Amino acid sequence: MEDFYIPNEKEIRGHRLRAQLTQGQAAKCCCVAQATWARWETGRNKMPPGLWKLFLIELKYESDIKEVEEEIPTTSLDQITETWDEDYISQLEGR
Repeated sequence: MEDFYIPNEKEIRGHRLRAQLTQGQAAKCCCVAQATWARWETGRNKMPPGLWKLFLIELKYESDIKEVEEEIPTTSLDQITETWDEDYISQLEGR
């Protein structure tokens, strides 16, 4: 079995503080609750290695991630599919 790096509480807190994030903001990066992040920083629980990697990736590419999120259009499924039937019928009639 491979050994994976598990950060200690000081390292977790230090990276968060250097990134100027609150515990809630850091938790959001890893898709966990703020209380979960707090337990990692106090050493009550160990942070899973995969979430540590995710956090580091989020920190490194934070500006790129925000840019992508801003570019994603907020379109409902109905808006996307409303012309599909019309397009399909037009194709059938064109044959």
